[in-house]
Amino acid sequence: MAQRVNLTYSIKLEDLELEVKRILNRTLDQLEEAYTDYDHLTEIAKILSVDTFNEVNKLREELTNLDHVLADVNNILSSYLNYEAQETMASPTTTDDAE
Repeated sequence: MAQRVNLTYSIKLEDLELEVKRILNRTLDQLEEAYTDYDHLTEIAKILSVDTFNEVNKLREELTNLDHVLADVNNILSSYLNYEAQETMASPTTTDDAE
C-alpha cells in the first residue's frame, strides 16, 4: 500500500467550499475510474482464481485510499462546523434590552 503523509496548509475561509468541492470531485472521479477498471471482475469465467484475488486486492487498496481522502474531507467539514457553531455562540444576540 502507498505511503501516506499528512499535509497542513491554510486557505481563505471564502475558498473553503471550492477546495472541499475540488477534493470531492477528484475523489468521485477516482471512484468512477475504479468502477470502470474493475467492472469486468464479475464477468471473469474463472472467478475463483489467484488473478481475481489479486484484482480484488488492488481494488481494496484503491478504495482504502479513497476512504482516507473522504475521512480528510469529513475532518475538514467537522472543523468548519465547529468553527461555525463557535462563531454563532460568540456573536451577540438581539434581546429585549434594545427596546
